Amino acid sequence: MKSISSNTLFRWLKRIGIGVLVVALFAGGVFFAANFGDETLSPEAIALLKMRPRTVADHENAFLALVGIGAENGVTPIAAARSWIDHVAAEDVAAQKEWRVGKFRPAPKANLAVWTTLRCEMAKEACVPKWQAKRNEVEAALRQLEQQRSFYSAALLLPKFEESSAASVNAPWPDYGSWSRLGEMHLAQAVLLSLDGQSEVALKLIAQKMALDRLVLRQAETLVAKSVAIRQLHATVHVVNELGKHLPEFSKTHQTTLAQLLRPLSDEEADMGMALTAERAFVLRVLEQHKTNPKALFATLGESAGAGSLGNIIHAWGFRVNQTLNAETRYTLPFVTAATGGARGYAQRRTQADEQLSAFAQTGEPAWHWIRNPTGKMLAQFATPNYTEYTARGYDLDGFIRISALAARARAEGVAGTGMAAWLAAQAEPLRNPYDGSAMRWDVGKNAIVFEGKSKSTALPTPQTLFAAPL
Repeated sequence: MKSISSNTLFRWLKRIGIGVLVVALFAGGVFFAANFGDETLSPEAIALLKMRPRTVADHENAFLALVGIGAENGVTPIAAARSWIDHVAAEDVAAQKEWRVGKFRPAPKANLAVWTTLRCEMAKEACVPKWQAKRNEVEAALRQLEQQRSFYSAALLLPKFEESSAASVNAPWPDYGSWSRLGEMHLAQAVLLSLDGQSEVALKLIAQKMALDRLVLRQAETLVAKSVAIRQLHATVHVVNELGKHLPEFSKTHQTTLAQLLRPLSDEEADMGMALTAERAFVLRVLEQHKTNPKALFATLGESAGAGSLGNIIHAWGFRVNQTLNAETRYTLPFVTAATGGARGYAQRRTQADEQLSAFAQTGEPAWHWIRNPTGKMLAQFATPNYTEYTARGYDLDGFIRISALAARARAEGVAGTGMAAWLAAQAEPLRNPYDGSAMRWDVGKNAIVFEGKSKSTALPTPQTLFAAPL
């Protein structure tokens, strides 16, 4: 066998090396050429990116009072929240200028650990008997958390709700958990008052909480705030149902008050469109921010994506911000359409939205198209949840409120048993199914008025479609 000389081997290795280099240069040239230039922003994307001016004074803003509910050392909740929000905004600007990831301090957080064992999972257990059985522990916890509860009570009286936070993907969220737990304590106090025969005072507390819940439903600009408000109002209605069930004269004595408290949601309260629009606007501003701050871009993609200067260059060049924003906007609009306009007509809007989204998915790009804007496509995957089940959450809550109002009226009028189905059929709007105007159903086995929802919403205590208001 003829041996290969070292010179021949070197020539072959040299040719292979040159070939690999040519292929790499060609691939790099194609990549850089494919990502040269960008689309023009669509009018819809421009509209989403436009920041809505902040108009609510701090002293009127329930959002600030709730965000700062963990204030300490004599600082008021609104002052604590304003200090934190200003810090986040300043750090966000500094991080942009210095091309680094922001270093934010966490939001004020209340220490409510003493309430942990007294929490009530509304869809899984009866709260009135639980708090009644643990009355001594509940009262001790309420006394211990008097300061935080007073902060929450003050927030209930504020007339407006306007969210305010920096558009940074790395900025921390406010402490919505404390808001939820203090709302539950407010309900526990109302329950104990009702059990002591002070149901009129209890209903005033409940009315204050429901007013805040509805205010947030109308004015929330993020899905998390809207979802917390949905869960909070659901919990409040659940407790009102229980009080009516456990206290024989409750529904009859307070029939007028309960009818007002359990009035159906307005379209503004039930629609998810505004929250979806504002949520996507936030995401679009974050994506746009990555164009001017590559470090934030790499932090979002993960350490491996930004490892090394070559990786940084590739990811930065492979991000066509306008193309990404336009695609995100096209994806968002069908959800907003489905979630706007009230429950009546929702089914048709949802079908149309699903058709649009299906068409959007089917026109997806072949694999080789990933050579253009690959970073934008990865970011879009990370930043784009499936909003399908969000669109009906408010409408489902409206249905639950309606059957709860019917249950309160049935108790007050003494209607029960075999007469319930005919009584429900005779009810007029607005105490009928919000989706199609049909009568609510009577479930003999559950001894409850029931309503079939559409969202399987995880914003409510458990994913569910069947809501019940037992008599």
